[in-house]
Amino acid sequence: MSLNQKRSFFAHLTYNNKYLTFLGPELDKNYTSDEANVLTTLPHLKLTPGGVTRAYPKFIAYFECYDDYYNIQIRGHRYFGKYLSKNSDGILSALPGAGGNTTSFNLLDDNHRIVTLDDLGSRNANVYLKARNAGIIKTNEKSAQSREARYFNDRTGNTLKFNLEILQRNVDYPSGTRPDEYNDFDEED
Repeated sequence: MSLNQKRSFFAHLTYNNKYLTFLGPELDKNYTSDEANVLTTLPHLKLTPGGVTRAYPKFIAYFECYDDYYNIQIRGHRYFGKYLSKNSDGILSALPGAGGNTTSFNLLDDNHRIVTLDDLGSRNANVYLKARNAGIIKTNEKSAQSREARYFNDRTGNTLKFNLEILQRNVDYPSGTRPDEYNDFDEED
């Protein structure tokens, strides 16, 4: 399969208008190694000269289109260049590209029909993500060392919609380091 540039795009991805981030045990020892790199709604913890602070960076992704499915590459955060993929427990995490083993997703509309960028006429869209050859992404609350968090998987919980804010359409595969024109994508609000 080859990349379909006309259907590939950059987007800011949220859930229920909450920023998404990844758990990082290197900054907060309350997280276990099993929780490392897991996608969640908890704030990202950022190491600053004053100590650890909570930050809410925008989750920016490059949606690489192949036929009618997408690989989702992280283009912001400290996981730049990794992919949103399922770990061994089926939980969405930031993982290195693994060729054909990288999780790919179909975007689904309200009727659970597959859609692509061609079908998303406005800048903002709400879509379900369906892991190819698996289920629609679901969420359930899970305690992360006494903190409530949302984790995302394709096995248990309630189906959910993700919010997309399309930042740029018709994007060829971004090579090399992060271009300067995308630095504002991960400003903290």
